Amino acid sequence: SLSQASVSRAQRTGQSARIAGSIEQLVSELKPHLPLYILQPERIIETTRAFVAQFPGTVMYAVKSNPDKIAVQAVARGGVKAFDCASIEEIRM
Repeated sequence: SLSQASVSRAQRTGQSARIAGSIEQLVSELKPHLPLYILQPERIIETTRAFVAQFPGTVMYAVKSNPDKIAVQAVARGGVKAFDCASIEEIRM
């Protein structure tokens, strides 16, 4: 799973920490005082692909809804080709 040291290092460096095992295990082991921000890129990709396949029109992702680079990349890998950006920072992603 993931150690407190790994989480602390990720917070200091702004990098992502990878986990093994379940989210329930992680929360049980870390007992965090602050909420954890957990992304599952493969799940985002799968869900996006399923949505794009069933939606009859153009799918557009509003980057401001979740501007995390990993999330935006996962949505793109899932088949979304159009992105609604509200700032220069969002366009640079």
